[in-house]
Amino acid sequence: RSYRPGFAPWFLEKSEATMLHAALEQLLDVGPRLQVDPSPVRASDPQTYLVRAPRLGSDGETWTDEFRNIPPVNVSIPRVLPGADAVKQCHALPKVENGIEVDFFLVPAPIGDGKARPLYPYSLLLVESTSGAIVGQEMIAVEKSMNDLLCSIPAKLIDQFKQFGVRPARLTVRPGRLADIVRPTCEALGIELRTQRKLPQLDPARKGMLEFLARK
Repeated sequence: RSYRPGFAPWFLEKSEATMLHAALEQLLDVGPRLQVDPSPVRASDPQTYLVRAPRLGSDGETWTDEFRNIPPVNVSIPRVLPGADAVKQCHALPKVENGIEVDFFLVPAPIGDGKARPLYPYSLLLVESTSGAIVGQEMIAVEKSMNDLLCSIPAKLIDQFKQFGVRPARLTVRPGRLADIVRPTCEALGIELRTQRKLPQLDPARKGMLEFLARK
């Protein structure tokens, strides 16, 4: 099956099937050799890996063993700064003492027409931190890439503030990716950013929302 962020598991695409075919061919070559001598995959350097590399010569394509140093992938969080006009508009909004709890999560309810690959939307949920009232909710789908979707969150938050007609005193989010994404926006708008693992007002709303969708 093909797995991609924001989409349901689906049939392999042509490029994926081609890659899988090549990988299985090389497994049939390497697997029996490693059963006899597993030392090539037990290098002293944990970042050194045995890889199979294609070579194109006069006799056609051949595959050879290579040892390559592959460092861990550094997954960077995009830093998105709000535009000057958006900042000016938000600063013009009256600032209230209310706080808002914000979360961003996958909604396991596939959307599709039964023909194309179904997608799983993400929810951007905003709950008032005292009353527990849901003050904003938007479904967001991956269109180009997960990074593009993440970069759209600050602008969507600002749109929510404009709809409220006020600027909250603080946002509370879970530590991690969402906190890193919204931090520059909070700094630009003069909004305090707090992080905590449990969101006492939002968590019940999130649970209720997911339970409702599971019954549909």
